[in-house]
Amino acid sequence: MGKLAGWILPLTLLAVALLAWRSAQPSPEVTRLARDAACGPRSGCVVERADPLRIERGPTRHRYDWDTSLGTAVVECRRALVLAGPWSCFVERERLGVPQEAPNGYPADLRRGQVE
Repeated sequence: MGKLAGWILPLTLLAVALLAWRSAQPSPEVTRLARDAACGPRSGCVVERADPLRIERGPTRHRYDWDTSLGTAVVECRRALVLAGPWSCFVERERLGVPQEAPNGYPADLRRGQVE
């Protein structure tokens, strides 16, 4: 029993490290999900470029900046569980032109309807 317990911690750490490494790797599936989430159901919104303006990848999330016809959408993708499970993406914030609510803040950071 003592030898088995001595292997559990190193094997668990190795498994977590492999899951973290795998989650941080580029994935065309996650990029496609992020592109689809950039405009969401908004009519008249089109993703302007095939590739994101900026990509930030880590083991727990991926962030993409997409150039859309309505401005720049910052999309965050996370797994259902911390290091495993399916990915889901949502617009974290949008950078639009100068809205009437914030005429001196170009570009204004908006959180889905709220001016910061």
